[in-house]
Amino acid sequence: MSIYSKIGIGFIINGIIMFLVTGALFSYMGTLNPLIKLIGEISFICWVPSIILGIFMIQIKRKK
Repeated sequence: MSIYSKIGIGFIINGIIMFLVTGALFSYMGTLNPLIKLIGEISFICWVPSIILGIFMIQIKRKK
């Protein structure tokens, strides 16, 4: 397994975690710290590009 595949898997896992955090924060009914709210908004924007970037990183083959 190349380093690009490992990084790609890391990006995909990161995107899934960001999606779960976003879902949990948007379904929360109480008051939130503004920093936590900002993290949720950024996670909502970046989870799909993170997964797409991970897929592209897995597809990269090292040239020899």
